[in-house]
Amino acid sequence: MPIEDGVHLYSTLSATTGGPGHLECKTGNDGGEVGNDIWFTYQPIADGFLHLSTCNSVDYDSELLVYAGDDCADLVLVGCNDDVKGCNGYSSELTVEVGFGTSYIIRVGGWRDGSSGSGELLVELIPE
Repeated sequence: MPIEDGVHLYSTLSATTGGPGHLECKTGNDGGEVGNDIWFTYQPIADGFLHLSTCNSVDYDSELLVYAGDDCADLVLVGCNDDVKGCNGYSSELTVEVGFGTSYIIRVGGWRDGSSGSGELLVELIPE
């Protein structure tokens, strides 16, 4: 689903678990798995930094990932976050560098299979 800057209501309650796990995103004993995930496509309108946040705005343990490109068969992980100190309920924040003309995939899920819920996702481009 395409997504733009702003605050977006979302739910992963009916989402299945799909896509690769990433050991670099691992917390605890989850093995890097991302559970009950939904995927968005994002096109930055300028070079800068993409800031994503579910901090204090979700009712489950969220995880955020960003991939460069738009081909799900050839994902290149740009960054990920599971928990942020200072954010309640194991919610997440992530900022990654992005470039104009490059497509990105934003993946929002839970820390493991079965971890799902709803809340708000902040998508914000901070231009250079």
